[in-house]
Amino acid sequence: MTKSKTSVSKIFVWILLGFLFVGLVGFGTGNLSGNVKTIGKIGDTEITVNQYVRALQSELRNSSQQFGQQLTLQQLQAFGIQQRVLARLVTDKLLENEASKLSLSVDDQTVRNNIVALNAFKGPDGSFNQDAYNYALENAGYTSAEFEEEIRAETSRNILSQSILSGIVINSLQAQMLASFLLEERSFNIQIFTPDNFNISTKNPSIEDLKTGENFDKVLKKAQLLGYAEPGNPKLDLNGFDAFAKIRILSALSFNTKISKYKCIMEGIENIKLEDIKIANQLGLRVKLLGISEIINGQLFETVHPCLVSKKTYIGNVNGVMNAVITEGKPVGESVLQGEGAGPGPTSSSLLSDLLSILRGNTKYPFGISSNKRRSIKAFSNDKYTNSLYLRFEVKDKQGVLSSITNRLAKYKISVKRIIQTPDKKNKKATIVIITHKTTEINSRNCLSVFKKNKNIFKFPTLIRLYN
Repeated sequence: MTKSKTSVSKIFVWILLGFLFVGLVGFGTGNLSGNVKTIGKIGDTEITVNQYVRALQSELRNSSQQFGQQLTLQQLQAFGIQQRVLARLVTDKLLENEASKLSLSVDDQTVRNNIVALNAFKGPDGSFNQDAYNYALENAGYTSAEFEEEIRAETSRNILSQSILSGIVINSLQAQMLASFLLEERSFNIQIFTPDNFNISTKNPSIEDLKTGENFDKVLKKAQLLGYAEPGNPKLDLNGFDAFAKIRILSALSFNTKISKYKCIMEGIENIKLEDIKIANQLGLRVKLLGISEIINGQLFETVHPCLVSKKTYIGNVNGVMNAVITEGKPVGESVLQGEGAGPGPTSSSLLSDLLSILRGNTKYPFGISSNKRRSIKAFSNDKYTNSLYLRFEVKDKQGVLSSITNRLAKYKISVKRIIQTPDKKNKKATIVIITHKTTEINSRNCLSVFKKNKNIFKFPTLIRLYN
């Protein structure tokens, strides 16, 4: 029995060598001596001897299994085995070459998923088995790298052939834009900066630093030089728009919703004065620009505005260029992510991460799931948003002014929690700071609008919400 198996094996090898010689002659390579590695080339895509041998092995086994016996060389030639194998290889390489010219790429994760899904590599429990994978590759004469490249090439061929068969035709504008992007030549320069290249301090300002009275424009210029604010036009960093764009993306990720387009409260830091920072410090509070997104009664609420937060809280101690994302859910509770949100390092890191994702083709589901599965959700009314308020009034220092302010607040159902009055006898004026209990957004807006007409109030009151 052993002798018979050995004989069959030898016949199989001689048949394989015979077809290999025929294949090489067909491609103009009749001499098997020397170091012949390829039997043909389609554009820049080569057909290697190893690929031809493997294809022949597969076809010979399939034919023998189909007829239930080992076929002779003459029988296999009569069936045109070598022509079928060569024709299939040429077709595959044509598709691969076109896919390469179109810059079709398959990422590593897709290759891995395709390999793991193959039944040949599964163990008794139905899951991927590394030993079965190694054994099968060794028997087939593959290295793992060669096999993975075969799977990658096969997947790119399938993508191209399916696109052709589906008959999808893009319009001329899309085609022109795609072609110009793919054919465009790009170049870039790398410049490495060290702390020695800068003559400015990179120390984050403290409350004591702010007490020096340095004007806003000078502080902003420093922030631009450090990369903390846009060098050209820092408006989007100051008016809250940059933070608001991020909160809308985070909402979509957190709640599996589409990017909302509702009108929301968006305020920046451009109206925060040094006086407010000093008073907040005396009250044990700090000013922070917060972006908030939550589901209230099944409706989406998003907002960005400065808040007064306690120095004793975690968020009250996120200082300098550090950003924090705090999520809260049931039953997971509260989770915190913190890191630098501005400057050369974090910006270049996030940019490179995005570029690498694009190059790898990992851009299909930027929000984790298909857009068809992301839901639309109604907006929670801004008018119902409730907060305690910090109100600062600059007023004439005379009798009756404070009572007129508190009476007006009471009329709009805004109750007072704390009052701080600081007179300026020299200039005959006073600063009144009022901390309120919780009230709705519509009540505070309607109430403050009335103060525009009050001649005893020098300018429109400063409002900062307290973080609940």
